[in-house]
Amino acid sequence: MDDSTGSGVLAALGAELAGLWEEMVGAEAGDLEQAEGIVRDGVLAIGARLLAAGLAVRGTGKTGARRPCPCGGTASCEGYRPKEVQTLVGWITIRRAYYACPNCGHGHCPLDAVLGLARDSLSPGVRRLVGRFGALLPFAEAADSLAEAARVRVSASTLRHVTEAVGARREQAVAAEIAVAWQQGLPPARGPVPQRLYVAMDGVRILGTDGTGREIKVGVVAPVRQRAGGEQRQPASYVAGLEASAAFGPRLALEAH
Repeated sequence: MDDSTGSGVLAALGAELAGLWEEMVGAEAGDLEQAEGIVRDGVLAIGARLLAAGLAVRGTGKTGARRPCPCGGTASCEGYRPKEVQTLVGWITIRRAYYACPNCGHGHCPLDAVLGLARDSLSPGVRRLVGRFGALLPFAEAADSLAEAARVRVSASTLRHVTEAVGARREQAVAAEIAVAWQQGLPPARGPVPQRLYVAMDGVRILGTDGTGREIKVGVVAPVRQRAGGEQRQPASYVAGLEASAAFGPRLALEAH
C-alpha cells in the first residue's frame, strides 16, 4: 500500500468514525443497550471497509496473461470477476482475476485458493464459526444465535450444509488417523499415565424419516489419579459414531490410549 492510498483509506474511515461518535453520543441517555448496538454495528461496518480496502491493495491474484491449468492445458486471463463474501465484520466485495482454459472449458480465480474461499459466499472465519455453532445447537437455533452473537446471518439450511461438510472432513481425518494407528502401532501416550481408567460405551437406536433406524454408539473415557485425599477423577473425553461395533471399537480404544 502506498502512502496516498493508505492515507485516503484512513481519512475516509476517520470520517466514518467521527460520524459514529456523533450518533452514539446523540442516542437516548441511559440506554446502554442502544449505545452498544450503535457502536458494534458501526465498528463492524468500518471494519468491513478496512478489510475490503486492504485486500484490494494486496492484489487480484493475477500472475500473468497465462497460467498452467490442472488439466495440463494453459488458462488465459479473461478479465476480473467480483465476489461477494460474508466475513466476520460484514459483507465485502473482492475483485479477482479470472482464468479460463480452452482445453477443458473450466475457469478459476487463483485468489480464491489464496484467501481460502469456496464456492459459497463465506469467509474461512465465518465458515469456522458457522460450523462451531452448528455442532453445538439445532440448526435453526444456531442460525438465530449466530446472528445475535456475531451479526453473521445465514439460513438454517446453509448452516446445516456447512456444518455437515466440516464434520465430514473432520471425520475423514480422524478415520485416517485411527487406521494408521491400528496398522502401524499405537503412538506414544501423551502425558503421565493415570492410575486408573474408566472406559464405557453404550448405544441408542434412532429412527430416520423413512422409518429405518441406525445405532449411534457413544464411548466415554474417564482417567482417575490418586491424590492425598483419595481418588480424583479427571475431565472425561467422549467419542461417538454412526458405525458398526468393529469400527467403533478401535476408535474407543485409541481414545482410551
